[in-house]
Amino acid sequence: MHQKPQLLRFLVTSRFLVTRAGIDSGNRLSGIIFGLP
Repeated sequence: MHQKPQLLRFLVTSRFLVTRAGIDSGNRLSGIIFGLP
């Protein structure tokens, strides 16, 4: 298909954003647990 590179780029970008959000929320959660800012 012609739009496959765009779809692949979208999937990679969305996965990166989800991973980034997961890391941020994980850091926030561990900060609450361990009392860090």
